[in-house]
Amino acid sequence: MTVIEKEYSMNNFQISIAIRSVIAQVINSIIVPFLVNFYIKDRNIFGKSGLVEDIFILGITSSLVPPLVRLFDPYNVFLHIRYKYYSH
Repeated sequence: MTVIEKEYSMNNFQISIAIRSVIAQVINSIIVPFLVNFYIKDRNIFGKSGLVEDIFILGITSSLVPPLVRLFDPYNVFLHIRYKYYSH
């Protein structure tokens, strides 16, 4: 959608992409779990396997998975070793 908008500078284009990214992340991490737990799981908000547990698990995985993926990325490890080898 940002491609068809008439952005007059690269800065405005990047701001538009950032705003859309934040909106998509809010929808995926707040609105979708709420709707699933409220309508599909029969209004299970505070019970076992409810909204609170789902949001907690989503927060933990969102904070732990990206660093682990970065740590165990073979290409990143290769670049790090290559940098160490050529910096001496």
